[in-house]
Amino acid sequence: MADDNQAPSGARRMNAMLEPPEPRRSSSKSAVRALDVLEYFAHVKRPLRATDLAKALGMHPSSTDQLLKTMVDSAYLLTDSVAKVYYPSPRLVRFANWLTESYYGKAKLAQLIETIARESQEIVTLAAAQRGWLQIVDVAEPVTYVGVIRKGSRVPMFSSALGEAYLAALGDAEILRWLDRTPEARRLPQARRDELLDALRAVRTDGYACSISDHADLFSIAVALPRTAAGLQLVLGLAGPQERIEPRRKQLFEMIRRAMSDALRPS
Repeated sequence: MADDNQAPSGARRMNAMLEPPEPRRSSSKSAVRALDVLEYFAHVKRPLRATDLAKALGMHPSSTDQLLKTMVDSAYLLTDSVAKVYYPSPRLVRFANWLTESYYGKAKLAQLIETIARESQEIVTLAAAQRGWLQIVDVAEPVTYVGVIRKGSRVPMFSSALGEAYLAALGDAEILRWLDRTPEARRLPQARRDELLDALRAVRTDGYACSISDHADLFSIAVALPRTAAGLQLVLGLAGPQERIEPRRKQLFEMIRRAMSDALRPS
């Protein structure tokens, strides 16, 4: 491991600006909203009124009522006409079971993110590769940073700690394929490609990647998770102010590694 008083090669300033989620086309907005509704149910774990959902998701009451009626008519939600609450339908159980089995089983991944966020009191993200980028698929953040990083945002593969942690977890042949097939990588000068390969070797040695991002001036630590049952490579990130994170990077990495070992241990 790198000594805490010496910044590893990955701890350099990177222009890793987040790209916000793609604007939703009107034809697909309702589908995304329906998934937002189901995700919110999973978050609160209780029946909800239409007004609860409208307020939580920032939707107009009439649009919420129309969406919920459609989801009830399609048997994705059940409704109690007396209590006037909604609840996800058993129709979703097979989907939920398959999904949890694909991601380490039960609610292990969500518990891992929650544990690290609680212990660190910093921003915790989960990212997956999407078309040459890494996309933020989940985030937990302290109140002071709410909204800084949005789900669906994209992070550059070749200029971020998340990207370097992802690439370092791949085999050498896979890394070269990424370099050859990704437009961003093909534009890199040879000196930058050599620098990147050196950085990936350092990440493998240290066990984590780190960088100082221009986005909100955050210092980031990124660790690759074990591959999922479906063969997907996910990356966990922890970010916060440089003065808080950089001096504790080794300690925080050990905390992340311990939490991973506990949460993802086979049942």
